[in-house]
Amino acid sequence: MKIRALQILVGSGIVCVVAGLCLLVWPLPEDENQSESTIQAPTSREPEKTPSATQPKNTENKGSGALSKTETIATKAEDEEVPGAASLNETTRDSILALMVEIKRGPITFETRGLIQQIERDEGDVAGLLLKLYRAQGSTQKRNAVIKALGKLNSQAAKDALLNIALKPGGDARVSTGRVAVKTFAKLTQNSSELCQLIATPVPGVRTTAVRVLGYKELTQTAVDALGTLLNTPSWGTVSAVAGAFATDKSALTVETKVDLLLDSLPEINSIIPEDERVPAPVYWTPREMVRVSYIGALSSMIGADKSLRHHLRTAEAPERNVIVIALANRNHADIRPELLNIIKTEKDGFIRTMAVNALENLATKDDIPLLEELIRSDTFNRPFRAHSPTEKKREHVDFPVRYAANQLLKHLHRTQK
Repeated sequence: MKIRALQILVGSGIVCVVAGLCLLVWPLPEDENQSESTIQAPTSREPEKTPSATQPKNTENKGSGALSKTETIATKAEDEEVPGAASLNETTRDSILALMVEIKRGPITFETRGLIQQIERDEGDVAGLLLKLYRAQGSTQKRNAVIKALGKLNSQAAKDALLNIALKPGGDARVSTGRVAVKTFAKLTQNSSELCQLIATPVPGVRTTAVRVLGYKELTQTAVDALGTLLNTPSWGTVSAVAGAFATDKSALTVETKVDLLLDSLPEINSIIPEDERVPAPVYWTPREMVRVSYIGALSSMIGADKSLRHHLRTAEAPERNVIVIALANRNHADIRPELLNIIKTEKDGFIRTMAVNALENLATKDDIPLLEELIRSDTFNRPFRAHSPTEKKREHVDFPVRYAANQLLKHLHRTQK
């Protein structure tokens, strides 16, 4: 009996040990009603969980850098309703990633690397990240690559970033990068009221480019008023660009305002525009004369300007009157011919005489041939030769602008009279 009792005790101990080991290896159900199938497949309840907007994504390649294209698209599908999530389409994303590769060439800073990784992962405000990336670059080439990437985004945030760059391009090549930003911005909108924000830049070269991108646009009253403030700028390039924007405006709605702005500022040219400002060769004209060329061109070609010019002609006096007469002649107003011929014969300003001879082309007859031949022989207005290239500097001679214009018109009359 004692032996039998000992055997039973030993057997019971073995069973208890085995049971205890099973408890350690296989976890008990959380409650008494949990089924066997749930115990065997504890992960089957996972899809019922809904991640919150602030919960970080649990990806298997956390340390691998950029997400693959497939993973990025899948992640965005899951986070479509998350505030601030990026919405780049595949084409835009590929274009931006290609530009990031260009920026990564050569040595880059830790800040640049971090920003590029965020952009590659499509995290947060891509336009804001690109603006930070622009500011972190010292290379003009890399800065231009960032500007190009902003152009690919084609969003309001991208336009805001480009405007920021245009207004404060920074760096040694600020004129170059500022101009690229302006041109890129102009590709994203045709709205002249938006575009005229660019002219607030303090960098003269960038400002001139900003004015030029308004060319051939339909100018709003806001844009015309903003451009008008630049007519007092001491830069012949900027002022001429404003006149050019007025000339190519597709709308006649603001024509009276534009004519008034040009004619009112015309007498101030000599006091505003510095005479020693460089003008690119080959031209005869000084900076102040270049501005007057652009004014005459604008008044001659603006849509619907005839009535306004006629109104100003009633009270205008020289030298403003001469400009109006030349503009009306260029607009084929035949009744202005006698006054135009009087300017050619009597005006002392050689520049104005040259412009008048050019304007006579539209109204010339064979009766003008003797006058033209006399101008070719005896007009004394002259300007030193402006070299085209360094190799031509040794060729020193004097040009006669009125004689040249008269000769060209005479050839035209001989061709048309046959």
